[in-house]
Amino acid sequence: DAEAHATEDEEKREQVDARNQLDSLVYQAEKDSAEWEDKVSDESKQNLTEALDSAKTILSAHEADAEDLNASRDNLMQAFSAAGQEMYQAQAQAASDEESGETPEDQEESDDDVVEADYEIVDE
Repeated sequence: DAEAHATEDEEKREQVDARNQLDSLVYQAEKDSAEWEDKVSDESKQNLTEALDSAKTILSAHEADAEDLNASRDNLMQAFSAAGQEMYQAQAQAASDEESGETPEDQEESDDDVVEADYEIVDE
């Protein structure tokens, strides 16, 4: 009897695994994005919100197959990663500005003072 239903059991296991992965990702994306929502662009926020809404819709469909769940997970992961990368770049830029003590206006002014020069290495 178990052999007769092995394929069915495997499909059900894949569906449950995909559902659990998507559910975990939705939770993580909601938690993290709430913390750094103000540090990403409106476009990234909108893409992430749309991906989250789509994932929640798929999760609410009790008979969603593993393929749909995995596609939704991949879509959400892409939007979440893009927003996260944007946030980390904003943090890195802010930290760099803080270390140098320059404001963005100072950086624009200092770029005009750059002088390029050629140099030659002399062995002693």
